Amino acid sequence: MSRLLRALVIFGLALLVSSEFWSLFQSMEDEAVLVYGARRILEGQMIYRDWDTHLAPGPFYVAAGWFWLLGFQAPTTRLLYSFIFALNAVLVDLVGQRCLPAKGYWRWLPILLWCTAGGMEFPILSYHWMATAAATACLLAGMHWTEKADFSNALALGATVALAGWCLQSEGLVGLLMVGFWWLRFRPRYLVQVLAGLLLTSVVLWLPLISQWPKILYQNTHLGGHLAFNRKLYSFSHWSFFLSHYRDLTWQAGLTTVLAVVSHVVLNALRYLGLPWLACLGWFGAERKHDRAGVALAGALLAWLVGTANRHTIVYLSFLTPGWALLLTKVLQMLPRGAWLAGALGAWELCGWACRFELRRETFIQPVQTRAGLYYVFDPGQAAGLNTAFRWIRELPPQTPVLCFPYCPSFYSLGLLKNPIRRQTLVPRLDPPSAFPEALQAIHDQNVEWLLYAGPDPQEISGEYDISPAEVEQGWEALRLEVTRGYQLVAGGPNLGLYRRSSNKP
Repeated sequence: MSRLLRALVIFGLALLVSSEFWSLFQSMEDEAVLVYGARRILEGQMIYRDWDTHLAPGPFYVAAGWFWLLGFQAPTTRLLYSFIFALNAVLVDLVGQRCLPAKGYWRWLPILLWCTAGGMEFPILSYHWMATAAATACLLAGMHWTEKADFSNALALGATVALAGWCLQSEGLVGLLMVGFWWLRFRPRYLVQVLAGLLLTSVVLWLPLISQWPKILYQNTHLGGHLAFNRKLYSFSHWSFFLSHYRDLTWQAGLTTVLAVVSHVVLNALRYLGLPWLACLGWFGAERKHDRAGVALAGALLAWLVGTANRHTIVYLSFLTPGWALLLTKVLQMLPRGAWLAGALGAWELCGWACRFELRRETFIQPVQTRAGLYYVFDPGQAAGLNTAFRWIRELPPQTPVLCFPYCPSFYSLGLLKNPIRRQTLVPRLDPPSAFPEALQAIHDQNVEWLLYAGPDPQEISGEYDISPAEVEQGWEALRLEVTRGYQLVAGGPNLGLYRRSSNKP
């Protein structure tokens, strides 16, 4: 099979596998941050100048180009996710061709692991997946550089590091750490060219925003509050929180459900519990066998872990799946019965994927009708609440200014509403203190008629962040009371309500 044909087959397979997520209503608020940001660009707004974000600009412009071509109606959003997912699959295979034996089926195991498990924890369009693709491209370019250091390989590596930073700051750091490890360990030539490629590509990528350099520097470097709120160091508490979602599982749920859950737990035990040990074991084993490619791969995964150390939950470590799948395969190759273990793992994961697929097909059956398309959830109560909110939204003309808060930007992206404030969210402790009076002033100055409040799930937020459920409830309730002064509740209740302006006072 030619390399081009192999890449097309892998791309098509990954695209097909990921299509099951096109209509699932999961993590929509996180997806909406990117989708609505892209819409603001298409409306003529400029990132940093016209709205505030701590994120790098790359994913917003990529998404804007995509939506300019295909529009915002479902499933175009998830189709872009699938294209990125499929691109990642091809990149994983290209790295595998540099570090895994051609004989046997070794090069297919990372592809299998990526296709069945890579996007499972966060199957939405996200800047994280774009950053993952860029980091995997850094890994591929670095494998070339350490194997054959020449001028073009060095420039390409620098360009991929710049691309990673353009997608997400942490992945830019990951790229720099990878380069640092490879240079310290192997001392390949043309380090200056790597830095030149990084600088030149960065200039090209960021040049369209040059008029906003003061705001770019401020919003991309003043991350203290966000990093403190999102500080999720590697901890067994994350593992315990993950297991808590399955504590009520019994055999009465059915064999398919039990196998789906067990496969999910085994997968994340290998990925979350095993990943740090895998990186160390892979490095040690590769050094012992004088396997240059194995050392480069293990060192890159260690750099990836260090560069993203501020966020090591089950979900966040799934963004490292390309490196994990490749290094796990490499370690299995080193073991005496590695081929047998690799075959058993592949068969188990393929069976687990089939069970998880069937479980999602059976449970995600509750429809949620939005202006952008039809989606499905598994919880009837959630579906009822969402359909109620989107019914309210459909009674308003498209592009109506509505403040949706504290964390519900999906009402902007799926309801085709207009966000009247500079920030995508308005969350206590997540957004800076200055965001709240600025938001109040903005809705007063613009005479915003409508507010839509969606309350939190305190237990879920508490499990993800170092904050008690009581603090979540108190903080969000205080914000609701403050923002809704001068507004009257016209539909819903305290936890999900539509408000209309009743006075001109802020």
